[in-house]
Amino acid sequence: MESARELLDRKIEELRLYAQQGLLEIVDQLAEDLIREVQEGNLSEDEKEYYFQAIKSVSGVRAEKPADEEERIEAESSITNETVEFDPEQKMAYARTLIEIQEWDEAIKVLQEIAATGYSVEQCYELCGDCAAKKGDIDKAISFYEIVYSTPGLSSSDKERILDKITRCQQKKVHRKRAATLARVSSGMQKVEAIDYELTAPDLAEQFESFTDFIGNVAKSWVGRDGKPLSDNTYTYVLKDLLYVGRTHAVFEAYCQESGETFAACTLVQPWNRCVAFVDIAEWAYTCRMMSCDFLDIPYDLAEVNGIPFLIRKHYEKSLAEYVNEQGIMSMEKACLVAYQILEGLGYLHLHVGADGVKRKIYHLDLRPSRVFLNGNGRVYLAYGGLWKLLQSRCPTHTRPRNLPIAFLPYRAPEQFRTYLWSDKRPQVVTDVYLFGVLFYELLTGAVPFQAESVEEHEILHCDQKVMPPQVWRPEIPDELVEIVMKCLEVKPQKRWRSTTQILLLLEKFLGGPSRVKELIKRNRTVDSV
Repeated sequence: MESARELLDRKIEELRLYAQQGLLEIVDQLAEDLIREVQEGNLSEDEKEYYFQAIKSVSGVRAEKPADEEERIEAESSITNETVEFDPEQKMAYARTLIEIQEWDEAIKVLQEIAATGYSVEQCYELCGDCAAKKGDIDKAISFYEIVYSTPGLSSSDKERILDKITRCQQKKVHRKRAATLARVSSGMQKVEAIDYELTAPDLAEQFESFTDFIGNVAKSWVGRDGKPLSDNTYTYVLKDLLYVGRTHAVFEAYCQESGETFAACTLVQPWNRCVAFVDIAEWAYTCRMMSCDFLDIPYDLAEVNGIPFLIRKHYEKSLAEYVNEQGIMSMEKACLVAYQILEGLGYLHLHVGADGVKRKIYHLDLRPSRVFLNGNGRVYLAYGGLWKLLQSRCPTHTRPRNLPIAFLPYRAPEQFRTYLWSDKRPQVVTDVYLFGVLFYELLTGAVPFQAESVEEHEILHCDQKVMPPQVWRPEIPDELVEIVMKCLEVKPQKRWRSTTQILLLLEKFLGGPSRVKELIKRNRTVDSV
């Protein structure tokens, strides 16, 4: 244990260090305390005189031995009331000390005073933002960071750093709101209001109006050069109603005059319909038609109206996006069953032999809730496999992240932002694995891993930030599911699961084995009846 003298020696050494750093306000306060401690300590008069002189030599304050109580009070008063002028560098050192001891409000106050003098303005406001963020005042932090970001002449590296901080703050705001919402629901079973990313677009109204002109038109089966339609026969379809206009396609209710069945008729919207030729759609539709999988949406026919292609497919009750928006967060079992069926569809796409005997490897690359459909009994169907690859080849400019609608970007992999992370000449399984991870994360928590307001923010989040584990927003999620999701969402493609089969087997085990999974799917327990 330290003796009284050893303790005093150590405190004087600390006083000397503060003085060397220019923290004069702290030095004076500590000197005052030390003088009192020496005066009241069990020391000889010579020892007290020694310590008074030591304190005086460091602090420069009046540290003479008081003659009596009245003189002591007067001496202490003179120390307390002494005013010291600080230059900006000294104040900056003082501000950093306040930050170290987590006096956030006082640090912000001092930093703003320094900035008002014109000294290191950008650094001061960035530190203000850091303090506000540490304190939890996210809006205030963002306002400080925005001051720095808007500074003329700021270097690109500084801008990137500040943008990163702004993005993190905005992400915290989103997750806090989501966490607060989740806290109000019981076990994730009640309805949670969510954003329908697919159905929000400022320019869709104009496109919707233009597509209403097709209502009442009759689409006829397209016949290829070999004289054969895509389906087993030629049909006519009356376009009865416009159901949906999205970012890539419009959907009509189509009545088949020959069979009396109702289908969905899909056609590309601008700008995609300007750069994808009819023959491209026909070749893609043929490839899809050659598939045979219970978990894929297989086109029924390809029809045309005035040279415009309409893909004829089953008419589903809802997309997964619509279901999640209406019903909220799924139970753990339901989320896993939906994910399981999506994986079945992806696995088939990645490697299969078509009805024409051709071996194909197809990658989705655009996996979003609007690309998954549910029938009336809750069965899951993955749609539009391979379409994004076609759009990339025909519309390269429009498929770049910087030119995509912001609604697409939560469902993009790091290598889709930064192509050097994974060449498109290498197998794209890893990209589909990442996109599946985003979708599974959303099924489990009700929120996508990353939300942002700009392409730049999305790129930083997906490529430089680590995803918050889904347990943060839903603590009851088991560790084995967290491991599946987090490995799907690794930034480096080579660190992800190497195939959908790996994930499928883990989900199968979690759900109780292959027999139970098949029984659950057979009994249509994937989701509540829609």
